[in-house]
Amino acid sequence: MSYTRLVIRNAIVFVVLGVLSSIVFYLWRLMLAHPLTPYEFGLFFACFSFIGLVTGLKELGTSSAAVKYIAHYCAKRRWALMRETMIWFFLWQLLCFGVAAVGVLVFLKPLATFYFKDPNATSVML
Repeated sequence: MSYTRLVIRNAIVFVVLGVLSSIVFYLWRLMLAHPLTPYEFGLFFACFSFIGLVTGLKELGTSSAAVKYIAHYCAKRRWALMRETMIWFFLWQLLCFGVAAVGVLVFLKPLATFYFKDPNATSVML
């Protein structure tokens, strides 16, 4: 298989999976927000967006480096280094997510009181 075909096939898979995940994510949010009043709906999406912002910071730019090194090791057929890079990247992501989750849980009440100005935000963020 030529390199061009491989790139095209992988690009198509990436786009299709991205579209499917967006659809599933949209339906999930729709299902969660359906029974809410307009006020609860606004609070829900404010909390949802805040959590998305915090989890979006978890990679800290490491995904670009991981893609580069994994592709490099794959091309050089250095499978052990590729596997090690993937494991370390996964552990880094898990550590950053854990720190962010603990941070949100620790500051849950102050966030609900001072940032969202509603005590109901605590249950929404949990």
